[in-house]
Amino acid sequence: TATKNTILVGRAKDDNEFLSVTVQPDLLDFTKLKLVKVALHYVDTAHDVDSTKDFILTKATTNAPTWTVRLQDKSKKSYEYRASFFLLDGTSKNIGPITTSEPILLLEMPAASASGA
Repeated sequence: TATKNTILVGRAKDDNEFLSVTVQPDLLDFTKLKLVKVALHYVDTAHDVDSTKDFILTKATTNAPTWTVRLQDKSKKSYEYRASFFLLDGTSKNIGPITTSEPILLLEMPAASASGA
């Protein structure tokens, strides 16, 4: 159900009106991975903005996916991400939530934990 009667039409004034994040899978080793699930989350409670997006990356992913959120507060560009790495050996590793404001999210396999955690 829509809670606002505003329809945004036309081009943005400038790139600062948006948070645009590109999920870059180039550092992932798909000889060891089945897939990676990335969850992105942006919140600006003062302006009633709460946006999430999930991406699934596989060895067949050829174009880096991009997530775009229209900003109400142009100074608030931090977002949170989580990643779940599903390995070919049947195990999985999770990272996050991690807060960043990087426009290019370079995902990397988490290192194997010596403690087994």
